[in-house]
Amino acid sequence: MKLQQILPAALILAITCYLFTPGAASLLSGANFFAWRKEFILLTGISAFTCMSLAMLLAVRPAWLEGHIGGLDKGYALHKWLGIAAGVLILLHWLGHDGAKWLVEAGLVQRPVRAGGEARGATGFSFKELAHQLGSWSFYVMAALVVLALTKRFPYKYFHWVHKAFGVIFLIGTYHGLVLMPQAWWSQPAGWLMIAVGAIGSACALWSLAGLIGRSRTRHGKVTHIDLADGGIIDLRIRLDGEGLTHKAGQFAFLKFDTLEGAHPFTIASAGHDPQALRFAIKPLGDYTQTLLNRIKAGQAVAVEGPYGRFDFSGNAEHEVWVAGGIGITPFMARLEDLAAHGGARRPTELWYSTATRFEAAFPADLEAQCQRAGVRLKRVIADEDGRLSAQHLAQHSGDLSRTAVWFCGPLPFADSLRRGLTQHGLPKAAFHAERFAMR
Repeated sequence: MKLQQILPAALILAITCYLFTPGAASLLSGANFFAWRKEFILLTGISAFTCMSLAMLLAVRPAWLEGHIGGLDKGYALHKWLGIAAGVLILLHWLGHDGAKWLVEAGLVQRPVRAGGEARGATGFSFKELAHQLGSWSFYVMAALVVLALTKRFPYKYFHWVHKAFGVIFLIGTYHGLVLMPQAWWSQPAGWLMIAVGAIGSACALWSLAGLIGRSRTRHGKVTHIDLADGGIIDLRIRLDGEGLTHKAGQFAFLKFDTLEGAHPFTIASAGHDPQALRFAIKPLGDYTQTLLNRIKAGQAVAVEGPYGRFDFSGNAEHEVWVAGGIGITPFMARLEDLAAHGGARRPTELWYSTATRFEAAFPADLEAQCQRAGVRLKRVIADEDGRLSAQHLAQHSGDLSRTAVWFCGPLPFADSLRRGLTQHGLPKAAFHAERFAMR
């Protein structure tokens, strides 16, 4: 299944299971407004719950799932859209519940006569009433969390902890959904789906809240070198303890220097021949990386989680074109080192290094020598002097695109522009490889 089909498939599964319920069938026999309202609440509820459960599963970064979704970066994009879909569905769910009250108060509809309520114990406690109250309060909390999660200016160190709260929200949602689920659903596909996604999502939520995400893939070490290199790039070297980290050129890892700050993803700029030695090239762009040079010192402890990613230069294309946009040069640095250690490139390969200014193009200082050792032709494009690198320019200088694989690392708008243009010039869609390096 393609990545973009997973969200629609999840919704189709939830809707299909709902259609087998007695309530769905009753709508065909002239149901009134409140019967439609009840079924609308149930349908949006099961759909939102399914999306939230899948989002929770992706959040814990299971290693077995990465290969099926084409890399963790794709998983985070899917996680984001599952979260947005769940948020919209929960909003509709809430409107279905509270909106009817507004219509009754406005005199537009008449409230039906209520049947007997849930039996209460000697203490007057009601599980269903608690489920209603928790659901209502958690909606307001979740709405605020979704707004914060989608606000790019919200600092990542706070976003990291705010995002943790979604685990608590999911556990509350599980209680809300299972307690208020119609009794008949327990023996029907809709109920089975609710139980399954509730169990999966709750397990993932508890795993996250316990701080166990990525624990088995985490190695510890120390910073051996950090300075500001040519081009304004932070050159960071790490030495790991124990067995180190085995990775392929092009993969990335999460670095955590401070427990309160959380982990941040960076592409590994070294080939991995020494699993204990890692190099990272970091451009000070965000609220975290801009202060990194002042906060990190040689000898400081660091936790490294990974490796992740499927940007691994695999395949059997006759010709390769690499495109690096700015700091997107990092995976190609690792690949150049790897090729040089194994006799050089075995197929014609060009590296197009596109930067905004000549100053940015100064990193890494030994790029020409790296390319020469790896048997890769280097072509520089400096936007201030040459104009922006375009798909048309690449197509004119890349020969038969039908036999070519393009590996791109750089800004997402640049990637989208090249992908559209190159496919129009004959590049197979599957031959354009790029990671969507956006974790929020």
